[in-house]
Amino acid sequence: MHPLLAHIHPALRTALLAWLTSRAALWAALLHTGTWESLRLSESAPLSGVLSHIFEVALQTAPAGAGTAALTLAPWVLLELATLWAALSVYRFARNTELPQVAERAVWLWCFNPLLALNATDWTTSMAAALGAGAIASMVTYAPRRGAFAALVAMGLRLEFIVMWPAMMIAGFKAYRPGKDPQDTPWLGAAVPPLAFAGWMAVAWHTGQLRHLHGDAAWRDVGALSLPATPEILLLACALGAALLAIRYASRHPAWYLLAALPALAWPFLQVPAAFAAVTFAWTLPTAVHLALATDDRAVERPLFAGLIIAFMLCLPGISIGTI
Repeated sequence: MHPLLAHIHPALRTALLAWLTSRAALWAALLHTGTWESLRLSESAPLSGVLSHIFEVALQTAPAGAGTAALTLAPWVLLELATLWAALSVYRFARNTELPQVAERAVWLWCFNPLLALNATDWTTSMAAALGAGAIASMVTYAPRRGAFAALVAMGLRLEFIVMWPAMMIAGFKAYRPGKDPQDTPWLGAAVPPLAFAGWMAVAWHTGQLRHLHGDAAWRDVGALSLPATPEILLLACALGAALLAIRYASRHPAWYLLAALPALAWPFLQVPAAFAAVTFAWTLPTAVHLALATDDRAVERPLFAGLIIAFMLCLPGISIGTI
């Protein structure tokens, strides 16, 4: 290890290396294909109207040239900072119950989640993925107020974050330390998600966005027997495998880990397209820990990491893997 890296805290060092490696590959693809300019803000996000208004006002008031360029890059900068914070949070989450080497692998596995690459130009989904992961981890790592704020924003970007409410509620109560934490902290995980959901729904109703809230996805027709596209089948198979892995390691971790993993992993089976619904994979931090534990076996580690990196590269912008 380089002497400079040795002086950095292991959590920050691991998060930085995993973030830099994965995002360098992503940015190489974005710059090569020119898709970095096509950053999308989904109309299905209740927060999109507010953000669009702020951005338009900023563009009108900013000086031409450098000011406009800075505003163009600002969403990307915010997204990258949120992703780095999420990677650091994943390490702390995993380190809460596991050894450092397991936490390190969990961070690398989370950063190379193919869904983060597949939705790279969808700012709404990517930011929600990062903030949602950080919110879940913060409830466990004794930063519930930070987690509650991240959950509030993540809910405004993707209302599907409500599926993590039971996990946040139990995690907040389990992590509460009487005498050390403020008395209101265990209630943040219980109160903030439903209140945020209701509040953003009210915002969507007030701004006329209710008709767009489900515009990017549709409920899966379980009565239809037509076979999904091959990429979607693979994605659903991964969700099923991750769910089985959660059950396999259920006895090793608190019971609420199952509550955090299973609803999120089941979500792609309920909505189409599966890639849009599968942002919930980024929120299932127990799955990253379970995969990291599975890689304790050398026979599993190399094929798993190789397969994940190949899938990540195939999902980069500009590479067509079929409709999903």
